[in-house]
Amino acid sequence: MNQIFENEKPQIIQFKLSPDYISGLTQADGSFFCNIKIAPKHLFGIQFQPKFTITADFYSKFILESIQSYFNCGNITINTKKHTAEFGVVRLAELYNIIIPHFNNYPIFFAKYHAFKLFSKIVTALFNKEKRSIQERRELLKLALSMNITTNRNIETIDKLFTILGVDEEASEFTTQRNKEIIAKI
Repeated sequence: MNQIFENEKPQIIQFKLSPDYISGLTQADGSFFCNIKIAPKHLFGIQFQPKFTITADFYSKFILESIQSYFNCGNITINTKKHTAEFGVVRLAELYNIIIPHFNNYPIFFAKYHAFKLFSKIVTALFNKEKRSIQERRELLKLALSMNITTNRNIETIDKLFTILGVDEEASEFTTQRNKEIIAKI
């Protein structure tokens, strides 16, 4: 039975893209994230890289192309191994001027809303060149680490980031709280 469907291409149906549709798709398959890299050439040795994405299966790539056209920004990348396509926006000006206003006008909900509000604070601070002192960078780091509980941020990495910013005690307190949140989700 699977052989019948393997060679079939899904039909592309006509649909009307709306701002609410984009927010709904983001609620299900989107992400607000801030990558944090140890980067000696950046302020205090840490680089913040906020990113907004929507992921879809490869055959739904046309929807992501419509979203890219709607926003007039971002890029689409293909992951052939996972058979997916991803629309992503990383430029601060586009995040600040296009993506954030969209979700302020057409909101998402629950945990995604929480991530969006933290993402907005980070993008706004970076775009406006705020939060430049070491204490303010610590605040940004806490926001970024609180945004999404992810398994790719291990305790050692978090401790190292806080150590770079000179906050060993806060790092210990933060990772203890984070561990409790991870365990609660298991």
